Amino acid sequence: MGDDRTHVSNSTASQPAFRIGFWSAILTTVLILIFNIAIALGANGAPTRLIAVGASILLALSFVVLMASIHSCTPQEKRVWSHIGLSFAIVYAALLIWNYYLQLTVVRINPHLYFWLTMDFTRDTAFWSLETIGYALMGLAALIVLPTLAKSRIELAIRGCFVANAVFTVLGSVGYLLSGNPLHVSVLISLGVWAIAFPIATALLAVVFKRTEKING
Repeated sequence: MGDDRTHVSNSTASQPAFRIGFWSAILTTVLILIFNIAIALGANGAPTRLIAVGASILLALSFVVLMASIHSCTPQEKRVWSHIGLSFAIVYAALLIWNYYLQLTVVRINPHLYFWLTMDFTRDTAFWSLETIGYALMGLAALIVLPTLAKSRIELAIRGCFVANAVFTVLGSVGYLLSGNPLHVSVLISLGVWAIAFPIATALLAVVFKRTEKING
């Protein structure tokens, strides 16, 4: 997305693309933090499950917008990477929005009938199966756009966060695939890495979009 000296830079990108990229990066970061807080409170008995699910639905949408903004701000010679990343993000969003909407509707209304879709940490629920593949796609989407980033310090930090997240997310997915256990240590570690690395990366992306908007303004 940029040259080696600055940040996300593409003279053919419009100012709205940088602005939308900035706000979608901010929103993605905020929604991840809301999700993290809701999960932490829920683990201590607070009734925050619906908040976590709602934040996750909005997160899927904001992440697609963020990836679309990256694609719009990427030079033509590198757009194959941003295009693939955007495609993976769309699949992730379509898959998990459906999963979360089920939690807000049929599962909430009749949890006993739809026990096989619940968010409970059990081996016989489809929820975690969809979650692991969905977040693997999200991590791969972010990993694939790395060639579009420049080599400034801030974008190298973004690269590091996205690489760490992708590696542990894939390991978590493999751990779940082999064990069928959503509480497998590799799954829990991958969730922890995502909760820290991903919001750091998206917050830094917001800084990159804002700086580049000023440079190209």
